[in-house]
Amino acid sequence: MTGPIGTNFIIYRTCYTVLDFNQSACEKLGTKDTDEVTQDIEKKVQPYANIITMTQSALTLIVPSILCLFIGPWSDRNGRKPIMIFTILGFIIRGIVTLIVALIDNLSPWYLLLGSIPAALFGGIAPLMMAVICYITDVTTEENRGFRMGMVDAMMALGMLLGTLCSSFVFEAGGYVLIYGLDLLMNILSCLFARFVIKESVPPNLDDEPIFAFENIKNMLRATFRRRENYGRAILLTTFCVSTISIFAFTADSSVLFLFLREKLHWDLEHYTLYSSVSSLTSIVGTFVGVGLLNKLLKIPETPLLIVGCLSYLGSSMLLGFAIKDWYIYAGKIVLFYYYYYY
Repeated sequence: MTGPIGTNFIIYRTCYTVLDFNQSACEKLGTKDTDEVTQDIEKKVQPYANIITMTQSALTLIVPSILCLFIGPWSDRNGRKPIMIFTILGFIIRGIVTLIVALIDNLSPWYLLLGSIPAALFGGIAPLMMAVICYITDVTTEENRGFRMGMVDAMMALGMLLGTLCSSFVFEAGGYVLIYGLDLLMNILSCLFARFVIKESVPPNLDDEPIFAFENIKNMLRATFRRRENYGRAILLTTFCVSTISIFAFTADSSVLFLFLREKLHWDLEHYTLYSSVSSLTSIVGTFVGVGLLNKLLKIPETPLLIVGCLSYLGSSMLLGFAIKDWYIYAGKIVLFYYYYYY
């Protein structure tokens, strides 16, 4: 719900609090009510707003990636729930800071970093997803694990679809304050659900083991690089490399896509919200087709499906890069269909 709204908020606040443009002119940015003056302002605001967005992304991606090296081995012996709860607490702190920034009209968007820092230090999305995947691995069998993983991806996409569809209506009803207030409320409910509903999948460990133990890193590296039968080590390391490159490309693309479409095709927030809804729907369908039809029913092995997923992402990126009309963007999303199963 806060994805495109958050980018729009940074652009809006940068416009009049940092670059000192007229606030009434800044309110037209990202809307259909634009003229040559507004477009000129947008060209000056976007580069600066992109610096803030990139700084946020760096904080919320680099630090959690390092924390995963320590948190992963620790959770194998001490449980998944503490990781889930702790990371969501970081999102709650970020939500409080963001809501305060939205309430105080003259605060610079740089103050949003005061929320991004604790969100990163508390773990962020990477350790949260790691804990969720490990939890599913703990409570499923080898036969139904792929299906369960696919269902998690589908439910995440469904949540993104519902959030995107609601965001425009919520924004019109209460602006940025209502959007970020609901975001904070959802994170609080998620934290309560993780605390009181989800059952721990790892037996309790009575030893008082610190999280930041370098012995955990050594054990993880030994397990990763030890020799395995049937080229198992090479397959594992190749999988790591492919996943890292893929997520790097996907994250870099999604972080600047809204700014790219505003600049090149002059999309407004409403148009991008519609596109995001189509994107989420495509993700749901792609996951169900990939897991349910191709893998489960037709018994197609996962490796060919992964190759098709990579090729679909390549085709989608080329369509976006060479886009001169709106239909290129939607066609790129349709071509990306099989990537969601791979991802």
